[in-house]
Amino acid sequence: MNGATLNLGTSTVNVYGDIINNGTIVPGTSTVKMIGTTDQTISGTGTNTFNKLTVDKSNGNVIISQSPVNVENILTMNDGDINNSELLTLGTTGNTGTLSYNSGNILGQFKRHVDSDETSLMLFPVDKGT
Repeated sequence: MNGATLNLGTSTVNVYGDIINNGTIVPGTSTVKMIGTTDQTISGTGTNTFNKLTVDKSNGNVIISQSPVNVENILTMNDGDINNSELLTLGTTGNTGTLSYNSGNILGQFKRHVDSDETSLMLFPVDKGT
């Protein structure tokens, strides 16, 4: 996508390849699922914002490069690592966001928004990598 705006609305998008975004993603209330069987990349110079992002990889990892990725509401990690050279952010100002965690690690910078009245346990599944 080059210079365009993609409005995801309320959809669920199953991604088997790469996301190369040189435009704008308007997340709506959608869910984007990274479910390919090899490494998948989220890259480009555009704004990569998702409402819900799921990593469910039987093989390979999700690689974040070129620009930060923002997950506004729910990051689900079922299987596979997130290998990011750019910042991965969960939540927004006033919204802590939810990490639904089963397996995998974040191999890079990970930022979580924390509300002042947050009382639940906060997970940070980060690893130093190799």
